Amino acid sequence: TVRAAVTDHLLYSIARPPAVLQPEHYYRALSLAVRDRMTDALNKETFRERVIHRLDLAVPARQSFLLAILDLDDFKGLNNRHGHVAGDEVLRTFAQGARGIIRREDDFGRIGGDEARRLAGRRRRRAAWVRRVLRSDCG
Repeated sequence: TVRAAVTDHLLYSIARPPAVLQPEHYYRALSLAVRDRMTDALNKETFRERVIHRLDLAVPARQSFLLAILDLDDFKGLNNRHGHVAGDEVLRTFAQGARGIIRREDDFGRIGGDEARRLAGRRRRRAAWVRRVLRSDCG
């Protein structure tokens, strides 16, 4: 029957080992799995996993870290007035600017809509970063 043939085909497809990916395809697939496609920031799930990992390390060692929640004011109004294409460009510009001023070892993720977060390890210069973001065009 047709149903049996389709079932056999699906089972064969699932049981067959995946083809070996070329390095460039592997890194592209990895990037798509952990990054927000529009902004190239970490996606919500990856960022959540990084926070949990940081907590697992920090709590037993009694260390602190910074979790900054960044929200773009009146983003919905901007989308309503100028359209989603303009809103998408604002999000991309914001993410690019934020990545340009945070440390390489810190994490920056887009949580959804106009909300982003920064996860930073223990450093004395965190307050200076927060001040820079609040004063900058992208913050």
